[in-house]
Formats: sequence, structure tokens, C-alpha cells
Amino acid sequence: MQPTRAFERRYAGLVVLAAAVLIVSVTGAVGAPVRLVDHDGKVLSNPQVSAIYLGDYWVTRQGASEALHIDIFLQTWLAGPSMTDVLAQYGVVAGSFASADTVSGGAPAQFTDADAQALVQQEIAARRVVAGDQTIHVVYLPPGTVLSFQGASSQSKLGAYHSSYRDAVTGKAVYYAVVVYSQGSNGVDLTGAPQDNISIMTSDALAGAMTDPDLGDVIRGAPSSGTIGWRDDVNGDIGDLAFVLGTDPAFADVWGFQNGFAVELLWSNKDAKLTAGTTTVTGSIPSVRIGDATTSSSISLSLSPTTQTVAPGASGTYTVSNGTSDTLTLAVSGLPANVTGTLGQTVLTPGGTTTLTLAVATGAATGSTAFAVTGTGGASLQTASGTLSVGTTTTTPTPVVSSADFSLTATPSSQPIDAGGEVVTFTIASQPTGATNPVIKLQAQHLPHGIKAYISPSTIVAGDTATVTILAHQDPPRGSHDITIKGSSRTRNQRITITIVISRPIIARPRG
Repeated sequence: MQPTRAFERRYAGLVVLAAAVLIVSVTGAVGAPVRLVDHDGKVLSNPQVSAIYLGDYWVTRQGASEALHIDIFLQTWLAGPSMTDVLAQYGVVAGSFASADTVSGGAPAQFTDADAQALVQQEIAARRVVAGDQTIHVVYLPPGTVLSFQGASSQSKLGAYHSSYRDAVTGKAVYYAVVVYSQGSNGVDLTGAPQDNISIMTSDALAGAMTDPDLGDVIRGAPSSGTIGWRDDVNGDIGDLAFVLGTDPAFADVWGFQNGFAVELLWSNKDAKLTAGTTTVTGSIPSVRIGDATTSSSISLSLSPTTQTVAPGASGTYTVSNGTSDTLTLAVSGLPANVTGTLGQTVLTPGGTTTLTLAVATGAATGSTAFAVTGTGGASLQTASGTLSVGTTTTTPTPVVSSADFSLTATPSSQPIDAGGEVVTFTIASQPTGATNPVIKLQAQHLPHGIKAYISPSTIVAGDTATVTILAHQDPPRGSHDITIKGSSRTRNQRITITIVISRPIIARPRG
């Protein structure tokens, strides 16, 4: 990538993303409208992301918390409107978070592109990360490590880059990115908060890697036409445009908050503007809201009924209700083969309802399958779980037995948590209460505004344990809040309560 003179004037010394050092022939005049153009190269239509954390820092208490924050960010961003609203315009259909691994050792003083390629090759060969033709391996450097790439340095504001190499045996492209621990004079310190800087630069690098993955091949001699993906021939790929077009001296107009995470704004050809999708709050870190009236712990996304039996060739309907204060973008996942889910509305306003219709084809196999309806909003990520039984009758609820076949307990039952990115965990233990060990599906419900919960594993067998990870973003309500953990077997539901007590640290403000 070679920046324009206007870019050089405004951002002297600022290298945000070096996808590759490349002069692309300019097909339009200087000053022409910004537009990403398809050069007939490859696009990663179903990308999966593999995270590689370099160094022992990531297993310290602080580092492990930040790594978990990154993992959760990746899962959220890959399912959010940056993907479905923006990157979908350029052929990116759906993304997924595939794997994560931590590589032990001290923090290297310097890290080069050769080091990145060697590390990715090592991780793939050892099968410590998921690999594939659509995989992007993201290397996260520890604090203080200086990154250099094609003459640029993180000490001169290089924050991240994406590139590729060709496997020596198969000849296939291997895609990767490197992200600096941006803090102070190392990397691009946009917010004063390393975890926000990292998520911004990660979204930058991944967007470019998905829409223009083979740019590195041109550096190695491949023709530009048919190799380059989506680029603006004057200003670069989708990851470059926010920093080229932004006008705020403090860079507050190049990023925003999406689902509680800081992300880079991406260029939308459809809207002819920079955006991160429909749920973005642009600018600096949001101000704290005290006593928010929308923080009731009893609101959630819900599904009614939760269980139905539908015969092959027939269909069943569920009512999806938005009890939150967010406008939610809905999606359905986990449906079995030969079952199609159709939502009456994919965007549901607060208090609204819509219908989910599950059409079961004649070739569908009999049996029960759990599925989920996910609602992504500006302040929460909600999930409602349901069960579809493919059988011989339609819309017949599964009978509920009079006594539970399992029990749940939480350890500890209550914990304090600071807003602004702190993570705490609870252990959920299960025990059978009858002669069998049922399979239990776990779900977190009634989450306060600004709080996210992740359960791993989300499906257990009675007698096993699971971990509930609670993440507090910048602006949840202070005080004590109950969260419901719901366990569902085929015959019974059980609910227990865990409590978090939210306090607020001093929030870092953007520098500049």
C-alpha cells in the first residue's frame, strides 16, 4: 500500500495498517469519489479466525483477562453488523472464531514478518490451531514488543498488518495478521486503553484480510488483475480508508463502539460512508450513565414455546419477544439438516415480537435438536434457546415430568466486578437426581445492560461442570444484580441465580 499525498500530509509518521507495500495503478482521477472496486481477486467468503498469543504475558492475571476479552471480541465482531452489514457487501458471507493458543516464552524485543510466518507455520504443524483455506491466523504481541514490517515500525505508529505466504508443500496461501499491543509510543494508541486499541486494530486487519487476502502475492510477482480483491485504487483497502478519510486530530472519527467493543469504521459502498454497522456509537469512549432506566435484570430475548414437535413436511412457529431496551438484529443458528428457519422480522425494536417459522422438509431425520435465536444490539448480546423435535405429530409440547432429573449449584454465588473490561468467572456444577445422567444445555438470562455472559461448555452431562465468564463493559449500572443460569434437559428446566456487584473504575479517555 502506498498512501496518497493527502494521507502523508495529515498522517506524517502514522502507519496504521500495512497490508503490503504496493503501488496499485490508479484508474480514477485524484479527488474521485471513494469506492471499493472488485479487482477479481479472492475474497474469504467464510473466514475463520485463529488467535495466537505470543509470550508468557498472556498467562498472567492481567494478560489472561485481556486475552479472554480479545476472544470474546472476536466472537462478537464476527457475528455483528461489521460483518453482516458491511463486509457482506464484498462477498464475506459469515465468519467464525476457530481456535486460540498461547505460545510460552518471554516477550521478544523485536518481531518481524519472518518471525510471524515461522510462528504461524509452527502452530499449524503442531496442530495447536485450526487451519484451512479460509483461516486467518492473528498473532497478538505482548506489551513492549516492537513490530517491524517492510520498513515500518510500531515505534513509528504501525499498529497491525495482514499478509500471506505460500505453503512450501501444498503451494496454498496461508493468511495471517499481526497486532501490536498498542500502548503509549508503541503501536497506535487511539484510546489510552490497550484492549480497545487492540480490538480496533484487529477489526482493521481482519477486514482487509477478508476482502483483499492475496495482496502479498502481487509483491511476489503475481499480476494485480485477478489477484487483488476489493480496493479503492487511490486510498487502499477497506482497512485503510477510515484513517485516510478521517478529519479529527484525535482520530475519534475513525472508530466507534459496537456491541460494547471498540472497532474501526469500515467503508460501505452501499451507504457511501464509513460505518461499523447499525449498532455503532461513533467517537470517543461513551460517558458513564448512572441510574439507567433500562437496566432491569428481568429483561431478555425470549422464545415461546421453547419446545415443539413438528412432523416431516410440516412447519412449526415460535414467538420471539424482545424484552430488552435494545433494538436487536436477529439470527437463527443450530438448526439440523433439512430444517429451514424464517424470521418474520430480522430487526426487532424494544418490546416487539415476531414469528420464527421452522419448516421441516420430508427428508429431515427424527430426533430433538437445540437451536438458538441470537439478538445483537448496541448494549447487549441476547440469546434465546429452543428445541425442535422432528416426529410424527405437529406442535405438540414435549411432556414435562413432575420431578427434575438434575440439579445445579454455583461457586461462588456472588462476586464483585469492575466496569471497563474486567472478567470474573463462576463454576456451575451439575448432579443427576435419578437413574440417568441427562444432557443439560446451559444458558445465561436476565443480563443487565453492559454485561455479557459466556458459558463453556454450554452443553454438559449431569455430573460435569461448566464455567460462566462474566464481562463488564464501560457503562453497566452500579450495584447488585442477579443473573439467572438456566439448565435444560429433555424433560425439565432448572434455574439458579448468581450475583454480581458492579463498581466503576476511572475510565481512560482518548489521548490527543
